[in-house]
Amino acid sequence: MGGHGGLNILPQKSWNVYNRDNRQKVERDEAEAAAAATESARAAASQRMQANVEEMRARRAELGRSAAEPRPWQAGGAAAARLREEERRSRG
Repeated sequence: MGGHGGLNILPQKSWNVYNRDNRQKVERDEAEAAAAATESARAAASQRMQANVEEMRARRAELGRSAAEPRPWQAGGAAAARLREEERRSRG
Protein backbone atom coordinates (compact mmCIF):
# COMPACT_ATOMS: atom_id res chain seq x y z
CA MET A 1 0.00 0.00 0.00
CA GLY A 2 1.14 3.49 -0.69
CA GLY A 3 4.76 3.18 -1.64
CA HIS A 4 6.83 5.79 -3.33
CA GLY A 5 5.70 5.31 -6.91
CA GLY A 6 3.17 8.12 -6.98
CA LEU A 7 2.52 10.38 -9.93
CA ASN A 8 5.35 12.22 -11.63
CA ILE A 9 3.65 15.39 -12.89
CA LEU A 10 6.58 17.82 -12.47
CA PRO A 11 7.72 17.70 -16.13
CA GLN A 12 4.29 18.96 -17.18
CA LYS A 13 4.37 22.05 -14.98
CA SER A 14 5.29 25.40 -16.53
CA TRP A 15 7.24 26.37 -13.41
CA ASN A 16 9.47 23.28 -13.55
CA VAL A 17 12.97 24.55 -12.69
CA TYR A 18 14.62 21.61 -14.44
CA ASN A 19 12.91 22.27 -17.77
CA ARG A 20 15.43 23.26 -20.48
CA ASP A 21 13.35 26.23 -21.63
CA ASN A 22 13.11 27.59 -18.09
CA ARG A 23 16.86 27.22 -17.55
CA GLN A 24 17.50 29.14 -20.79
CA LYS A 25 15.13 31.90 -19.66
CA VAL A 26 17.00 32.20 -16.38
CA GLU A 27 20.38 32.34 -18.14
CA ARG A 28 19.09 35.01 -20.53
CA ASP A 29 17.63 37.08 -17.69
CA GLU A 30 20.86 36.82 -15.69
CA ALA A 31 22.91 37.94 -18.71
CA GLU A 32 20.59 40.91 -19.26
CA ALA A 33 20.81 41.85 -15.57
CA ALA A 34 24.62 41.66 -15.66
CA ALA A 35 24.72 43.85 -18.77
CA ALA A 36 22.39 46.39 -17.16
CA ALA A 37 24.51 46.44 -14.00
CA THR A 38 27.67 47.00 -16.03
CA GLU A 39 26.07 49.85 -17.96
CA SER A 40 24.75 51.38 -14.74
CA ALA A 41 28.20 51.22 -13.13
CA ARG A 42 29.79 52.79 -16.22
CA ALA A 43 27.25 55.61 -16.23
CA ALA A 44 27.75 56.24 -12.50
CA ALA A 45 31.54 56.35 -12.95
CA SER A 46 31.13 58.77 -15.84
CA GLN A 47 28.90 61.03 -13.74
CA ARG A 48 31.40 60.98 -10.85
CA MET A 49 34.24 61.82 -13.22
CA GLN A 50 32.29 64.72 -14.73
CA ALA A 51 31.43 66.03 -11.25
CA ASN A 52 35.12 65.85 -10.28
CA VAL A 53 36.13 67.76 -13.41
CA GLU A 54 33.55 70.46 -12.69
CA GLU A 55 34.74 70.71 -9.08
CA MET A 56 38.36 71.09 -10.19
CA ARG A 57 37.38 73.76 -12.70
CA ALA A 58 35.50 75.63 -10.00
CA ARG A 59 38.52 75.47 -7.69
CA ARG A 60 40.80 76.70 -10.47
CA ALA A 61 38.45 79.61 -11.19
CA GLU A 62 38.24 80.35 -7.48
CA LEU A 63 42.03 80.61 -7.29
CA GLY A 64 42.11 82.80 -10.39
CA ARG A 65 44.50 80.61 -12.35
CA SER A 66 44.35 79.82 -16.01
CA ALA A 67 44.76 76.29 -17.31
CA ALA A 68 48.00 77.23 -19.11
CA GLU A 69 49.67 78.84 -16.10
CA PRO A 70 52.54 76.64 -14.84
CA ARG A 71 52.44 75.33 -11.28
CA PRO A 72 55.55 75.30 -9.07
CA TRP A 73 55.52 71.52 -8.81
CA GLN A 74 55.48 70.97 -12.57
CA ALA A 75 58.83 70.01 -14.08
CA GLY A 76 58.37 72.49 -16.92
CA GLY A 77 57.39 75.41 -14.70
CA ALA A 78 59.39 78.62 -14.32
CA ALA A 79 60.54 77.69 -10.81
CA ALA A 80 61.93 74.38 -12.04
CA ALA A 81 63.73 76.12 -14.91
CA ARG A 82 65.24 78.60 -12.46
CA LEU A 83 66.43 75.75 -10.24
CA ARG A 84 67.98 73.94 -13.20
CA GLU A 85 69.79 77.11 -14.28
CA GLU A 86 71.15 77.70 -10.77
CA GLU A 87 72.33 74.09 -10.67
CA ARG A 88 74.16 74.49 -13.99
CA ARG A 89 75.90 77.64 -12.77
CA SER A 90 77.02 76.00 -9.56
CA ARG A 91 78.54 73.06 -11.46
CA GLY A 92 80.08 75.27 -13.98
